[in-house]
Amino acid sequence: MSFPVRVGLLTGFLFCTGLLCAAEPERVGAPVSVQIASAHFPSVPEQHVLLRELAGRAKSAPAVPLSRHFTKDVSDVRRLKERTREAEVFFHRSGKNIGSLWCGYLDTQSFLTELEACEKSIGSPIRRVSATVSLIPLNELTAFCDRANAVLSRLNSPKLSDAQAEYLSSSALAGWKEELQNWTADTVSADCLLNAVEQYELTGGMTDMATLFRLASRMSFSCTAAYRDFGKRTLDLYGGANVKIYISEVLLNHLLPVQEPEAARFRETIQGQPVVGRRYTNSEVKMTLIPDEQRLLLSLDVSGNIQTASRASAFATTLFNRGQAEYEAHRKIELTREGFQLSPCEVKIPKNRVDLTNIKTNFDRVPLLSGMVRSIVLNQYEERQSDAKAETQLKMRRQVRARIEQETEETFLQFNRKFQEFSQTAEERFGLTFEPRHSATQDDWLLTSWTVQGQDTLCGSTPCPETPSGSFADVKIHESVLNMLAGKLGLEGKKAAVGELRKELAEKFNRPALAEPGENDDVEIGFAEDNPLVIRFTDRAVSITLNVKSLRLAGQTHRDFTVNVRYLPVKQEDGLLVLERDKYISLVNAQRRSQIPLRAAFGVIFSANKTFPLSVKLLETDPRFTALTAGQCRIQDGWFAVALVEK
Repeated sequence: MSFPVRVGLLTGFLFCTGLLCAAEPERVGAPVSVQIASAHFPSVPEQHVLLRELAGRAKSAPAVPLSRHFTKDVSDVRRLKERTREAEVFFHRSGKNIGSLWCGYLDTQSFLTELEACEKSIGSPIRRVSATVSLIPLNELTAFCDRANAVLSRLNSPKLSDAQAEYLSSSALAGWKEELQNWTADTVSADCLLNAVEQYELTGGMTDMATLFRLASRMSFSCTAAYRDFGKRTLDLYGGANVKIYISEVLLNHLLPVQEPEAARFRETIQGQPVVGRRYTNSEVKMTLIPDEQRLLLSLDVSGNIQTASRASAFATTLFNRGQAEYEAHRKIELTREGFQLSPCEVKIPKNRVDLTNIKTNFDRVPLLSGMVRSIVLNQYEERQSDAKAETQLKMRRQVRARIEQETEETFLQFNRKFQEFSQTAEERFGLTFEPRHSATQDDWLLTSWTVQGQDTLCGSTPCPETPSGSFADVKIHESVLNMLAGKLGLEGKKAAVGELRKELAEKFNRPALAEPGENDDVEIGFAEDNPLVIRFTDRAVSITLNVKSLRLAGQTHRDFTVNVRYLPVKQEDGLLVLERDKYISLVNAQRRSQIPLRAAFGVIFSANKTFPLSVKLLETDPRFTALTAGQCRIQDGWFAVALVEK
């Protein structure tokens, strides 16, 4: 059994890594309009109302003031350290592996390290000078209170199983819990968190993103319920998916190649007798979506028709047969956190017919003996036909299953390796991880959303643009993804020549072309400490903002100014969709005498002649994609979305 099954291109498109192959344009067909029934994500005004309501509740709630700990001294720090060490010993008594897990979950080791450092720095009790001044450095006191809040929250988490909760209720931990309770306090005010929200929405930069994340995280572990709710809801509102990919079933099947008929010789053994002949196979492959509200599920369906012409020789007899069989094979595929998971292939043979067309014997020229031999051979053939048919079906089923499993595993597992390598590279170079947020399979669409996140980062915070009717696929990216990347470049307060920065970026992104010499490589630039590079998706444009602390150009130093450049989606005369620089470059806070040289320098860096294509290159170069193009670009509310549409 042999037939072509080619599904490699599907995996490439699912993560926007490129389209590899496609059918003829006339096979595209019309997509069914996407109907996305997802939970309502509040609009920006709705978020503001909700956050102010939560802040109002927090303000009216009786908070636990930090000042109540100003009387604590080195003896209190020492006692908390001893109780924490006793808890750590208790965990390790349960077993090395279990103890390490619990200590990691509660982060006891770093807590002990901080307490020991504080104990040494304070030394002997300090004579009190003022009741409003803490004997412990205020930043360390705040950190200990935040730590006590977080540890107690984890110890009392409702997500713990009954067995885990019982384990943590041990009397050996009672002293530690009591001591932690003595250190709890509300260290973030409602106004402080609201100000951080407003500042982040104003700039969108990584510096303000990290500040908001840290403040909201600290408040989410508060010992006061209203504060805790305010912090958690803030993290929820700014922690939505920031990458969404929608793919229609029509597109999936359009990408599958047309199966060409296959002819081949074969040699088998049926009922102990050798059989040789030729086989002609026509097969068809399609993708079928399996509706599921929580998972991405699809089925690779292969159906085929096999016609055979064969002969079987035994002793002095040769039998000639013509056969016709049909097979149906299905293999379920699921996209998970680890990549594609493949279920065992199921194969059915609904039709298998074999007709005896001729019998030749060595006695055909012997009048009486010929008829007798033919009669005996025919009787034996009919007696064994049922068993031979069953054996043929079994072998056919095995061969179909083996071929499909081999080809699909080679394709999908290869993609899994590439995706894992990509994820590992993103984590190693930029400290970013990919987490599936929500997936669903509808009758006509695959819908998947992911979060790209790192340390101290936020994600999607606004409703994404609707998918336009008639789209075959839609890819949506939130501006938080690019601002995370910008924050991982280490530009805060950095000062270097443009040529050096170019080389660093080329190495970081593994793009050697970026390191090629440029016109302004000798220009020395110093970035601001806060939000040096910010990318915003708003008002139907991509806005790039550079906050510059100093720029040495042609012997002059220009200080403390901001550069803002806008790029707009434009369809060129050849039909390609590109990002093109807006007419003007905006300079804020730059002195009048600096306007001309700065505009000239940044006019070269952000050249008006350079455009950025929004289409996968293969769409425009492969003639098989002449019916499809990137279009329907939507830039709004922090989202950048591009759909795949028919030209």
